[in-house]
Amino acid sequence: MLTIRFLKLDVKFPYPDTEGLRLTFDIEIMSHVSEEIKIWDIEGSVYVSSAQHPKRYYIGRAKSITPLSIPPKGSVITGISLDLTYKQLEKIEKIRAGGKLRFEITPSLLLTTRLRQPIKIEPVEGSPEYIPIVQYNDGSSLYLIKYISLVVDARSGSSLIEIGVDEWLEILSKLGFKYVRIIEIPMIKQVSNKHLENSLDHLDRAMKLMFENIEESLNACRKALEELREYLKDLGLVIKVEEEKGKEKIDFKKIYGGDQYGEAMEKIFIGLWNLTSIGSHTGRSKITKRADIEFIITTIYLMLRSIIENVSLAT
Repeated sequence: MLTIRFLKLDVKFPYPDTEGLRLTFDIEIMSHVSEEIKIWDIEGSVYVSSAQHPKRYYIGRAKSITPLSIPPKGSVITGISLDLTYKQLEKIEKIRAGGKLRFEITPSLLLTTRLRQPIKIEPVEGSPEYIPIVQYNDGSSLYLIKYISLVVDARSGSSLIEIGVDEWLEILSKLGFKYVRIIEIPMIKQVSNKHLENSLDHLDRAMKLMFENIEESLNACRKALEELREYLKDLGLVIKVEEEKGKEKIDFKKIYGGDQYGEAMEKIFIGLWNLTSIGSHTGRSKITKRADIEFIITTIYLMLRSIIENVSLAT
């Protein structure tokens, strides 16, 4: 009777009583009957899994209460929305484990259409329920039907809807869950300095690129460090090196109010600078593992957070 195809995952504006985390699965519903179909309600269970965690995990119910009309043997595009809490989203992230996500949706549709007799359908989770509500002189009836189906990914033809890493990271960003790209710790509060904003943007880009191109991810990390340096230079916290003419360095001793801590932080910064060097002689091609690039991104982020908090005391 119907075929339901998944088209894309998106984020829609939520109802006021939600936490603001609403996923919307855009779907196309295609009719195989020669009469108009009216859909009054769609609601279905949503499950999530991944290659690392193949067991299905129930995450909630996606809903759509907008009445729809499908012309004879036609189709309509709509969306079914899933409201999440932060705790549920964190659970999804744990299941994803840095890789791709798999969703599975089994929607139940309440619809009406005119038929001569009920259509026999191979059940998904129970046979369709047909309730005749109007009988016509030609022997046909208007049926109220509860119809259960599977949503099939239009790209693969599978009932497992696979969401790639890049696509999911964009969804997280739209949801305001941006900090997941860096590390699961409290976000750096909103900053007004352009260099700091750029540095954070480069780190977000580095986390996204590490799944595609480690060299470009390292390049984004270097740009984050450069923006941090420019921020400190504007504050007068970049000083000339007396032993080397024309060379400058960050005054970590002043930022952290002491030699021991300042020298330790300077060594960390220099180490990160070397690890993200664009020179071919540095051996950066050896950085090929995700754990290594995660270490670099995370350490830059934590250093940035530490410097922001300590700079207010040093200036």
